[in-house]
Amino acid sequence: MIREKLRAETVEMERLFAGLVRLLEVEGEYVSHLTALYFLGQWPHLPDVLTVVSPRRRRPRTLEGRPLVFILLPPERLKPVQKISMSSGTLTVSTLEKTLIDMAAYLDYAPPIDDFAGLFVSSFFSPSLLLQTAIHSTDSVLKRISWFLGFTGLTASPEIPWESMTRTPIKLDPRVNSEDTLWDARFYLRFPKKLLSLCLPEPVRGLPDEICEWIELRQYRGFIDETIRAGSVILREESSAVAKSRMEDFFRQMLEDVVNTALESFLLAHVDELIYNRRKESRVHPTKLIGVSSSSPATHRKAGHGTPGNGVPLIFNRWFEQHPEAFERIRPAITAWVRRHLRSSNPEKLETAFYFGHRLGLTDEVLESIGSRGTALMNSGRERVIASIVTWHLARGVPLPHSVYIVAARSAGRRGCLDEALEIVETGRKVGEVRGITATETGELAYAAGNALRMLHRFDRALPELFLSRECFEVAKDIRGLVAVNTAMGNLYFDRGMSRQARTWYMRALSCAREVRDMDAQASLLGHLAMIESDSCHLRRAILLFSRALMLQKAGRNRWSTGIILIARGKAYLQTGYITKASRDFQEALAIKTELRHQAGIDECMAMLAWISELNGRSAAAKSWWSAIHESNQGKEPRVIFLVKTIRSMATLFRGNFEEAVTQYRETLDFARANDISSNDEGVSLHGIGMCLAWLGKPGAIESLLEAKSLIGPDSGRLQMRLVNIFGFLHFPEAFADVSIQSELEAVIEAQAFDPFWGWYACSLRELNNPAADTFLSYHMQRTPPTMLQLLQELIPAIGSVIAGFEKRLERAAEFFTHVIDGETRPMHVDDYRIWAHNRHPGTLVFDAPGGHVTYEARSMKVKHGSLAHGILTSLVSAYPRPVQADALFRSVWGTPFDPECDPAALKSAIGRLRRQLRSIHPGIWLRRKISGQETHNIPGSIRLVFPCRWEAVLS
Repeated sequence: MIREKLRAETVEMERLFAGLVRLLEVEGEYVSHLTALYFLGQWPHLPDVLTVVSPRRRRPRTLEGRPLVFILLPPERLKPVQKISMSSGTLTVSTLEKTLIDMAAYLDYAPPIDDFAGLFVSSFFSPSLLLQTAIHSTDSVLKRISWFLGFTGLTASPEIPWESMTRTPIKLDPRVNSEDTLWDARFYLRFPKKLLSLCLPEPVRGLPDEICEWIELRQYRGFIDETIRAGSVILREESSAVAKSRMEDFFRQMLEDVVNTALESFLLAHVDELIYNRRKESRVHPTKLIGVSSSSPATHRKAGHGTPGNGVPLIFNRWFEQHPEAFERIRPAITAWVRRHLRSSNPEKLETAFYFGHRLGLTDEVLESIGSRGTALMNSGRERVIASIVTWHLARGVPLPHSVYIVAARSAGRRGCLDEALEIVETGRKVGEVRGITATETGELAYAAGNALRMLHRFDRALPELFLSRECFEVAKDIRGLVAVNTAMGNLYFDRGMSRQARTWYMRALSCAREVRDMDAQASLLGHLAMIESDSCHLRRAILLFSRALMLQKAGRNRWSTGIILIARGKAYLQTGYITKASRDFQEALAIKTELRHQAGIDECMAMLAWISELNGRSAAAKSWWSAIHESNQGKEPRVIFLVKTIRSMATLFRGNFEEAVTQYRETLDFARANDISSNDEGVSLHGIGMCLAWLGKPGAIESLLEAKSLIGPDSGRLQMRLVNIFGFLHFPEAFADVSIQSELEAVIEAQAFDPFWGWYACSLRELNNPAADTFLSYHMQRTPPTMLQLLQELIPAIGSVIAGFEKRLERAAEFFTHVIDGETRPMHVDDYRIWAHNRHPGTLVFDAPGGHVTYEARSMKVKHGSLAHGILTSLVSAYPRPVQADALFRSVWGTPFDPECDPAALKSAIGRLRRQLRSIHPGIWLRRKISGQETHNIPGSIRLVFPCRWEAVLS
């Protein structure tokens, strides 16, 4: 029903559009007022009267059954305007800033005053540009525009051009009777009383935090009531004594109301907003937006009518935090609430109780609760308050309960501060020597030390600690402790590449977990066993186990383990060639790791996303991800440092830079040997070195490959072992005479594995004239995304004939595109794409890369394959929400290195042209430039896409 209505409105819009294109015959004429807003997607329905501005007098007429009026303006007041296109042609319309100026000048054709006020919040325009344009208009327009900007909070009081206003009194809206207005001496105007009771709609995306917070205050029912009582509007950053006194009185009264009616919700929101910035994050999430900007204008209420909020505004939270006397006034009420919730099973309430309990000085009660419930709270992803409290106490050197030392060590380890975690354990041991500790307490401290040493790859020191921990737990008959330490032992052996021993320890841990019915531990161990299956090249079984573990961890709200499993499953997806599925897991894991502030995990996710961008041929997006990874290795786990180095080396090799790749692989190998990385991982580096040397025709390739084979383990069944054998047999058959190439190829296909470097030895495989080799090539070509296949043909010209020989036999039914929804990716089958292309969601901005167009509602623009616009959009969407550096974007789109002397003009021109085209589709779309300190102002340092509404993209 909704789609049918939308189609009918679209047909009517196109008819009106075509009629207006034919009617605008005078130079300088443009569509304005509500008609312009409608065509720009900022007004929900076709206006009753169509409006056109003209530099000469023209008689009114009727168009498609609707009255059309012409407004006369002198030539110097006809700009700025913009062009929008539909299938019937191109139409000149006023920009949003000019539309608001015209409506302020000619209110007879403007919407009702409350809807007009709402437009200042729900439309995409530049407040500074609007003010600048108003200054060059009439005095009445300047006053009206300034009043609305001050009323909504878009412009602070010091930013309003008071000196440009005359003392001539005016009406904000001449359509309102004088008895229904109030006087505002600051602007020399009378405004309608009813605006004081107006609740503004939700603000559009991209507004600064201070403006969003002020609008939130203006939406608060209590503030609306206070404004009505006072009969005047308070401006943002207003410095008058009267305004300051009114705000203080309002906040004091609000404090009393909060205690009496909403203390718990206020306390919970206070921690969420000031510690985690939850409200700031929700502002830019498209599903959180309510106004015209977030979806189809046709499906929303009028722009000037929001819903009054009862939640406490963030400005009040800041006032409360900055006024200790306010805290003291409600101390008894907070104390009672904290004591009730220090044992809560609700993570939000428990963490809030910790925060306020620490402020209240309830030290013993808070520390006791942290010791018993801190780990569970950290698993849920809420550990910032715990970290701050234990750090505060540790800095003062006061002896703490042993359980707090354990929680503090785990917190430090998760933040990547492993040496700090070891120091905390030693402090706990010294305190225990003085006052005495139990076997369980000794075991927990030893477990914490062993786990930190394991992550630092100090295995010789970690093993004794873990064995001591296990012995203590056995003496104390602590089954839950045995679950933890047996899992740590499994992790230690897995990190060293000893999968069989790791499986043994995991199974022991699983047995203990079942004995005590620890579902969280069982879910975690399911993920560990999946990693064993993945390491043994049982990829389908591994993905199934990962998915089951992930479901259990999400059900148990264990954010920490969820992030770990997502990364592991993403790697398994990459091994099977499901690149888009892998990207989705890494992006979800990145969000979790960012929330947990786990820098090593963040870097790991970004490295994997960079590698995926490299495989898809999106070098600009790849460079964007690489640049976001912290260069410093301080505090990172050696495993993660090694992984980032390995992925960089693989990316360099994949691009065909063999000399550079050899250097990087050797540095990675040296790091692996210096930090006791597993022999299997050393073999990965040697495999890379061997491939590079073979393609360069340099000596040492055979030795590197044979050493890689011995380190990985001929009987390990690992995918890497099979790939070494395949490559070695193809290039050095005498040295790899014992390899059965047919068995190795069949084993890779049977495991559903995917080698991203298959293209570099495809020609050698084709020359074998072996059925297994042909099946291997056909299988890999079906798994390779179209963009990657195109990139391989650019990097390896000889592969073109191989691909051409298979493409006639290949069914592209297995072809997948990448579907991106608000930055989150998922694979899309070609058949699903055809259905999707004909069923668009209302209010969604769409970039259809295979189809070559951008659409929003009835507006669309063509983006040809191979065009600059297509390449720029693809690169920016692939990197979203990261910005893309200008030189990387140029190299990716133009295909040549960026020359800072010759190319800035071409880049700026292409970006400017694309920006104008996109803003004709939706005025809120931005290609935002950022100038870095090392570059001149003429060269854009980086470019980032900013979407104003829900958006989707399909990338081929």
